[in-house]
Amino acid sequence: MKNQIILSIYLLILLGCRNKEIDSLGDFEQNRELTGKRLSISPNSFVYPNKIMELDSFLIVEDSDKNKHFRIVDLRNMSVKLVGTMGNGPGELTFPTSIQKIPRSNSLGLFIRPKFIFAQISLNDLINDRLDYFDSNNRFDINHQKLIKVNDSVFVGIGLFNKRYALSDGMHKLINTQNDYPFATELKYQPLEVIGMAYQGDIDVKPDGTKIIISSEYSINLQISKIDGYTIIPEKTIDLTFPQFKAGEGNVISATMSEDNIRGFLDVSVTNNLIFLLYSRKAQSNSVGSAIVYVFSWNGDPKYKFLLDREVVCIAASSDEKYLYAVEYGKEPFVTVFDLEME
Repeated sequence: MKNQIILSIYLLILLGCRNKEIDSLGDFEQNRELTGKRLSISPNSFVYPNKIMELDSFLIVEDSDKNKHFRIVDLRNMSVKLVGTMGNGPGELTFPTSIQKIPRSNSLGLFIRPKFIFAQISLNDLINDRLDYFDSNNRFDINHQKLIKVNDSVFVGIGLFNKRYALSDGMHKLINTQNDYPFATELKYQPLEVIGMAYQGDIDVKPDGTKIIISSEYSINLQISKIDGYTIIPEKTIDLTFPQFKAGEGNVISATMSEDNIRGFLDVSVTNNLIFLLYSRKAQSNSVGSAIVYVFSWNGDPKYKFLLDREVVCIAASSDEKYLYAVEYGKEPFVTVFDLEME
């Protein structure tokens, strides 16, 4: 009986420490509640948006249907334009296609994952649906799941690799992979490619091209790193949990999350000074969106914790850091804006 009591106390202490650990992202300077307002956009403008970006008075929304991949919202008049023809022909997009702001440039980068092609375009070309220049003969390694351009000579990707980062040159040749996955010891019996899939999330680059941020969607992990040539130098790391999953059998590369797996960061948005992270901390079976946004500086310092008045699924901070745009789901998807009013 005595041993049972001791064991019960130990388990309570262990679970209490684990819960405390999961919530310990840092001591943030300000905690604020934010009230959102839906933009006056025509109903039924969106299908299933999963990513949003602000650039020069426009919102670029990844919202793929059978015909078009992007919705462009003009914030000056709230009009919505559909661009990015879906298909397998020249200049056509396939799902998923991710988008980024190219550092030190007004250009955008598109990574068309099923084709393993990266294309650089202007905002004007995207708005006018001029996407007819892809070079299908110059492909990246097929193990990439996401890819960003740092400069003309360096691309950084994540995916089904033996290490956390994959670096490629300007000719799209894979140069090296580096840095172990978090909790490598705990996951040592899993295939590395499956671990890479389980740690999928977001990767983005600081607008001046000097640093990158990587986060995990299915566990609480983030890392801010400096880039020196083809070397990733971590400067701030938070590793609190690892994904709880079942690997696929045979030659199938898959990672099926358990229902009680704790999700991490649902989305990331960056500005010159700050990193905005939409934080879940919910079990897999009870997780769609979140109402918690953490903000770090690029030095890794915790700055703000925002509590939104509604759950959202993706976020985009304005480049001047005055507003936070987000997608929320109700009977239909909406775009909501929050006034940040940061000091």
